[in-house]
Amino acid sequence: MKAKLLLVSNMYPSAHSPSFGVFIKDIYDAFSFTRFNKKLCAINKDEKSKVKKTLSYLEFYLKILARVISFRPDYLYCHYVSHVIYIPVILKILGFKFKLVSHVHGSDVHGKSNMVFRFLSYSDVIVVPSRLYADYIKTMLNRDVDIVIYASGGVPDFFFINEARDFKKSVGFVGFVGRLESVKRPDRFRSLIDSAITRNVGAKFQVVGKGSLKGIFCGVEDHIQMHESIPREDLPSLIRTFDFLIVTSDRESLCLAALEAMANGVVVIANDCGGVTEYLIHEHNGFVVDMSSSGWVEEVLELLNIETETYTTISNNARETAKNYQSSVVNKRFIDNVFN
Repeated sequence: MKAKLLLVSNMYPSAHSPSFGVFIKDIYDAFSFTRFNKKLCAINKDEKSKVKKTLSYLEFYLKILARVISFRPDYLYCHYVSHVIYIPVILKILGFKFKLVSHVHGSDVHGKSNMVFRFLSYSDVIVVPSRLYADYIKTMLNRDVDIVIYASGGVPDFFFINEARDFKKSVGFVGFVGRLESVKRPDRFRSLIDSAITRNVGAKFQVVGKGSLKGIFCGVEDHIQMHESIPREDLPSLIRTFDFLIVTSDRESLCLAALEAMANGVVVIANDCGGVTEYLIHEHNGFVVDMSSSGWVEEVLELLNIETETYTTISNNARETAKNYQSSVVNKRFIDNVFN
């Protein structure tokens, strides 16, 4: 008999918002119809109006309630717990029998109120993207809960290339991929652009993402290509135009963007911010720079001019590291271990 799985998420891609929670779709698709009778309950549009967002959540919560009552899942799999866990936990307290699997991604729990963690403690399993967040959750909960580390869907197979990259210093781009919000520190990427322009470095830049800080790149439009939202299947071809990906974040739970770049042999230069540094090893498969230091921009600019032989070695090591996070590998292991 197939296990009944209900995946609940407040973000899921659509034609209108193709990158909105795309990794959630990757995870959902990994559950085969041969093993699971699966259903989805999700918000698939990033509403800007507060009124529309409130109404969409009210409708969302009612749908969760109705779907649990009618479907009676064996597993209820929650994503972005600070927004979705309340109805499932209340139903669990009322006596509905299902295994509650709560998937923590980062900002959904970091710095949140104690109430979030009280509800989270009702989970049968908590899924986290990295050891950093496993340790964080353990310190915040008031009881023991099974915690599983899983790379949030991993890197889809179509991101990987088999051949070594042909690195030429005068060709390619320096890229930024992520939400244009304060925690991702796009202001640091802007500082890097400004310094490159001032010093006539000649580097070209691309930004993939959108957010409230989009305006931070005003004034450098002639030196940068902006991509607000592109379909996931088109992202690898864009990433392959990068020579470097810069991760400027103050905090990362895992940073799939870095792993996706590494799968393509792109050299990643990341701030020492946790999460990403669990797999990015300085001078082996990428570079780790303390971007809180005063001289970090100069350090990064120097790394953009590494020798071709060094780049090739780092690039090849990056591709090998990314294979450990390939979707076809991590998803099967995760599903077999948690949804058995």
